[in-house]
Amino acid sequence: MGSLFPMKAVLNLVLGAALILPGGCIQRTIGANDFFLPHEPDFVAETEDELHLMGERVFEEAADFTLSFTILNETGEFSRRKEDFVPADVEHGFLDYNAAGERLAWTLISREAQAGQDRPLVVVCGGNLFSRYEAGVAYALTVIGHGDVLLFDYPGTGDTGGKATPENFEAAADRVRRHAEEIAGGDRSLVFWGHSLGGFVCSEMARASPQASGMIIEASARNARSVAKAWKPWYLPFVGIRVDEALARFDTVEALSDFDAPILILSGSRDTILPERLSREVYDGLKAAQRDVAIETFPAGHTTLAMADGFDAVLDAFFERIG
Repeated sequence: MGSLFPMKAVLNLVLGAALILPGGCIQRTIGANDFFLPHEPDFVAETEDELHLMGERVFEEAADFTLSFTILNETGEFSRRKEDFVPADVEHGFLDYNAAGERLAWTLISREAQAGQDRPLVVVCGGNLFSRYEAGVAYALTVIGHGDVLLFDYPGTGDTGGKATPENFEAAADRVRRHAEEIAGGDRSLVFWGHSLGGFVCSEMARASPQASGMIIEASARNARSVAKAWKPWYLPFVGIRVDEALARFDTVEALSDFDAPILILSGSRDTILPERLSREVYDGLKAAQRDVAIETFPAGHTTLAMADGFDAVLDAFFERIG
C-alpha cells in the first residue's frame, strides 16, 4: 500500500554518471538520492489546524467507504460497510526532529480500549514517497482492528520539512520512536510495521526501542545492495554496482540481530518491485541469527498484500502473540 522504492535506481544503473573500469566494465554507484526521494502532495499544511488525512471521516462517521488506488499498474480497493463501523479518534500534530528545528508531521488514530485491555500501538513506516495523505487511511484501515496507529511523513514528504537525506531520515525515525514510546507509556505493546523502504526505517526504530514488542516487515529487503542486485537488468552484465556507504549502513538483519520480540515478514509472490526472494533473504538472515521470525507469502503485488485472502488471519495470529 502507498508508496514504493523508486524505479529511478534501475535507470540510473546505466544512465547518469558512471565510472568506466579497465576492461570496458561500467561501475554505477547507487546513492541516497536514488532511494530517499522527496514528495509533496497537492496540499501541504502550514499549521497544526490544517493537518488532516484524505478520507479521515471514515473513522468518525458510520457510512459505506471505499478507497481505491492504482500504483504502477497495481490496483487495490479497501471497503468498509457502515454496519462494520467502529469510531476512532484522529489526532494530528508536529514534532521538531532535527538540529534545524524542522517539523515532522504525525497522525494518531486510536480507539477506546475495552475494559481491562490495552490496545497495542503500531508505528507505520511507509515506502518511498509514502505520505499520510495517499496511504495513511489504507494502512489505518488495515491496522485499526488490531491496535492504534501512528503515521508520519518522511523528511521532504507531505507535511514534514527538511531534505530527504539519510541523516534526516535517521533523525526523524528517532524522534518518532521517542514519541511512540511516550504515547505507549510503557504499559502498551509497541509494534513497528515497515513497508518497502520503511522496512529499513522501522527496523532501526525497533533496534533502538527497549519497549518494542514486535516487528512486521512488509514487501521489503535486507539492504540496498540486495535491492540494487535485484534491479540490475540481466542483459547488462558489464555494469557493476557499488552502494554508497551512507546507504549501505541500513541493513534490516543487522538491525534486528538482537531483537527479542516476534518478527513477521510479509511478501507477495507477484511483487515485481521487490521480489519475494528479497523477503526470503531477510527471513533466512534472521533465522540464522536465531530470532523469533516467521514469513508469510500471499498471491499479491508490492502494494496489495493486505487485500489477499488470509491476510487478516495472519495478522490476527501475530497480534494474539503480542498481547
